[in-house]
Amino acid sequence: MANVPKKVAVIGLDCALPRLIEKHIADGHLPTFKKLIDGGVIAENCLVPYPTVTPPNWASIATGAWPGTHGITDFHYHKPGTTPVNTNCIQAFDSQLCEAEYLWDTADKAGKKCIVLNYPGSWPSKMKNGIVVGGRGLALGEHRGGMPAMFNRARLSNDMLITTGFFPRGIKGKFSEAKGWKNLPKKENEPLEL
Repeated sequence: MANVPKKVAVIGLDCALPRLIEKHIADGHLPTFKKLIDGGVIAENCLVPYPTVTPPNWASIATGAWPGTHGITDFHYHKPGTTPVNTNCIQAFDSQLCEAEYLWDTADKAGKKCIVLNYPGSWPSKMKNGIVVGGRGLALGEHRGGMPAMFNRARLSNDMLITTGFFPRGIKGKFSEAKGWKNLPKKENEPLEL
C-alpha cells in the first residue's frame, strides 16, 4: 500500500515568476523552497483563468472551478441589479461572493482541520473547525472586500507588528539565542528567536 500523507500544505505565491524562483533555487538562495519541491509536488505549466488577476485565479485554485462557475470573474465584482459603472463595482475579496465550495470547506465538513493563512478571498470563513488568518485583501492586516475600485484599508496595530526597528504602534523586539526548540535542521549558525 502506498504511503498516504496525513497532512497537506498548499503554498501559493501571488505574482511570483517561476523562472526566477527556479533560478534562485539553482543559485542556492532558496534552500527551503528546494526542500519543499524535492519532497513534494510543484505545479508546472498550469492553465490559469483569464484575466490573470488575483481574485479569479485564487478562487479557481481553491475551488477547482472556472470563473464562470464560481462567479469571481475579475478583480472587481459588479453588484447585481445595478448599472455597470465603477461606483457599482466592488473588489472581489469576499468569500461570500464565491458560488463554488472552497477545498477547505469541503475538508472541514469531512472533519479535517484546516488552517488558511492569508489566502486572498478566503474571509469570512464558513469553517466550523478551521482557522482563517487574513484573506480580506492582498496582505495581512489589509481589507479590500466590498470596497470600491482599488481602495483598501490597512491596519497596523500593536498586536500585529513586531519589529527590530521603530514603527508606530508596533512592538519592538530583540533577537536572542533560541531555547527549547526541537527538530531544527542542522545549520551553520545557531538559531535565534524573537
